[in-house]
Amino acid sequence: MQIGSIPRPYRWRVRHWGSFTLQNETSATPAFVIVLRNAAILRVERAGALPYLLGMKYGFILIACALSAASVARADDFVGTFGDWHVQTYDEGGGKVCLMWGQPTKSQGNYTRRGDVYTYVTQRPSKKRLNEVSISIGYPFKKDSALSVSVGKSKFSMFTDGDTAWNANRKDDARMVKAMRAGATMTASGVSGRGTKTRDVFSLKGFTKAYAEMNKACGIK
Repeated sequence: MQIGSIPRPYRWRVRHWGSFTLQNETSATPAFVIVLRNAAILRVERAGALPYLLGMKYGFILIACALSAASVARADDFVGTFGDWHVQTYDEGGGKVCLMWGQPTKSQGNYTRRGDVYTYVTQRPSKKRLNEVSISIGYPFKKDSALSVSVGKSKFSMFTDGDTAWNANRKDDARMVKAMRAGATMTASGVSGRGTKTRDVFSLKGFTKAYAEMNKACGIK
């Protein structure tokens, strides 16, 4: 999804339906959060540090991008909420993307500030990229650390980069999705760049239904 031209290391990011962030790729904290409701801009929040000169130079782009984001939202489709999981679709370079996401029901860790935590499953059929699982943890991971994930008796070690973790290959993605469809909860344990250990528990209530609806939206059988 293109929502305007912003210089690196800043980039737009879809956090979840109705919320876009202007994100510094080197930070887990977004500079701005644009919140939409019914395709209209509800509010624009300053959430992190955006250099003053950059803000002055590109301030007009931020406004234009906010309006563009609202316009894009009209074309996007929020499919629905199923238990503790949500499904949406959007256009990405002319190809339809289907996404489901959930947040933890319980989080543990000795931290004072932390960003939002999400688990995503994404389908990009036009690019033949299916069942891509990623977890956005709300802080920069410790360098070269892994995110340990357990679903029932199934264990996974996801590689990390910045504030996000992924599986190393499609086979592990498929195996994780299969475990999540059959499981009741998923636990993710990670370590921040400051050495803080965290543990997040995700409910898998509604996951199977959300997964089926996501695939239906993308025409995946």
